[in-house]
Amino acid sequence: MIEEFLRIVGKTTVRDKVTKLVVFLTGFSAFGEEPLNLFLRGPSSIGKTYVTMQTLKFFPSYSVMLLGGLSPTALVHDYGDLVDGRTGQVIDLTQKPKKSDFKGEDGKVDEEAYKRARDDWNEMLKHAYYRVDLRRKILVFLESPHPETYMRLRPILSHDAPEVSYKFTDRPGGGPLRTMHVKLVGWPATVFCTTEERYVEDLATRSFTHTPEMSREKYQEAVRLHGRRAMYPWLFDGEGEEEARFREEVLKTVTLLQVLNRVVVPFGEKMAEVYRAHLARDMRDYVHFLGLVKALALVHVRERPILEVGDKHYIVASLDDYEVAAAIFKAVFETTRSGLSGNVMMFFDIVKEEWEKVKDERPGLTYGELVTKYNEKAVELGLKKVSKSTLYKWVQELSNLGYLDTVPNPNDRRYRYITLIENPNISGDYLNQINEEFFGEKDFYNWFEGLKNIIFPKPLLYRDWFSKEKVNLSDVLPILLGRRLGKIIFSEVETQESERKEEKEMKSVGNRQSQIILKPDVSLGLRGVSTLTEGNTVTSVTSVTSKTIRRPFEEDISLQQALDEATDILFDLTRQAGGPIPPEELRRALGWNQDFFSRVLRIALRDRVWYQTPDGRIGVSW
Repeated sequence: MIEEFLRIVGKTTVRDKVTKLVVFLTGFSAFGEEPLNLFLRGPSSIGKTYVTMQTLKFFPSYSVMLLGGLSPTALVHDYGDLVDGRTGQVIDLTQKPKKSDFKGEDGKVDEEAYKRARDDWNEMLKHAYYRVDLRRKILVFLESPHPETYMRLRPILSHDAPEVSYKFTDRPGGGPLRTMHVKLVGWPATVFCTTEERYVEDLATRSFTHTPEMSREKYQEAVRLHGRRAMYPWLFDGEGEEEARFREEVLKTVTLLQVLNRVVVPFGEKMAEVYRAHLARDMRDYVHFLGLVKALALVHVRERPILEVGDKHYIVASLDDYEVAAAIFKAVFETTRSGLSGNVMMFFDIVKEEWEKVKDERPGLTYGELVTKYNEKAVELGLKKVSKSTLYKWVQELSNLGYLDTVPNPNDRRYRYITLIENPNISGDYLNQINEEFFGEKDFYNWFEGLKNIIFPKPLLYRDWFSKEKVNLSDVLPILLGRRLGKIIFSEVETQESERKEEKEMKSVGNRQSQIILKPDVSLGLRGVSTLTEGNTVTSVTSVTSKTIRRPFEEDISLQQALDEATDILFDLTRQAGGPIPPEELRRALGWNQDFFSRVLRIALRDRVWYQTPDGRIGVSW
């Protein structure tokens, strides 16, 4: 499901793979035992809210609560139910007794019956309370929450208590002013799209903190996507078949999680051995790391083996879940551990770099030179420039973490130098080292045999929840060992930048491209074997059209040119075939190597130039 999600959401968003994944998993965690909190931080207009909305649109609408700066009263009225404290039943305020309900056939009101009903109603309201059920809910804070609302929700969001009570005055059913009791029940998953207010900072230590990608490449791709939307609006209007089908898959998974949401992690202790805990907050961060693994198991609940222990059932996490979780956690590790946004950490990297240049020559760095260095980098990345006052704030935040300090300028004590206290290792690179030595076949057998020795009756394994087929560990071991899903998903992230550079280099030599001319073999017809001539070199290929094309050798043609030419050929092939064709048929027709073709295919599907059917066939979107 993760791969399918990335492919589909990639039609309306660009890059930001980690952001999309961490929001998606935070959403799914709402249906587990340990919901996650996510803080998206960074400058405005970098896509925090947009990516969140595009990701969470696949979840059932009843599970997503979009919150602005609403007050505690508005929270209760918008999302609460008035409950009879004696029976636990929801009170229907439209059933409040009215005199007209007690008129007889003669049109007269039975005053005595009306009074009894009204007294019963008032007595019920005396025992009533508002219940806001946050279980299996995803709270999305589009704006910083109202201070009072945040203070009411804080114990719930920090998982201090499963139920919180408070009181406020209200007029239930339009009656007299009463002091009403409110109960907030359950732990929701939360996504904060803005965290500018200081009073939410303390919750950041109990959450993931992440900054969406800030790069010129992302901004350019987003602009191109908007342009494509303007060119082909019918491709973006409403919900397509793929989106609807995926939404249905999410609904089926979420429905199953109503009855099966416990997760067992066979390699939990091994994860703890690998995880490097140096600070007090590392204890909480490790729990968050485990939460990511469990959220991935929830996403794949229909594909994972099930462990039965007594009358309880557990989804068994696989090494694929660990590998993807480790790659995500590695990406958010720096901002999560520091609690700061990506642009602040970028500033800290500049300080470290500049400090190495001057530490043996003078006491520290000046605000002026750091403003200049940061703004140069900001311009390069397409970010807003900042002033000294912003840097003062960032230096203070980094000083509070023990990363930086300021010392008086010995020549003019009105000014201060910025110095580096330490060069902390806040990289999570070590987390995704996964191989046979991490947790292999033997380790899984030892784990399961160990369960048999300590649990009675002996635990049972099922292939999956639906078949209820009892199996041996060896039958599901390939699933538990995984297929290196993390490497499959994140290989594109690692190579994306190199591809962009390569594409720029290709375009720069466009004027020096050698001509490659297709000469149709008339004796065999237009679909016969033709020759490609480049200088004195002749290569045989299959001709699919009478158009003159150039073969996309990586050294002399850009990806964009390759995509344009491949689209023309695909259009002809699908028209002749009467519909979409297998990708391999197009690759053979073009005569490209598999790696180059795969790169062009990814770009074409990502930018919605081509579409792909559920059985893998491809066609031209227009």
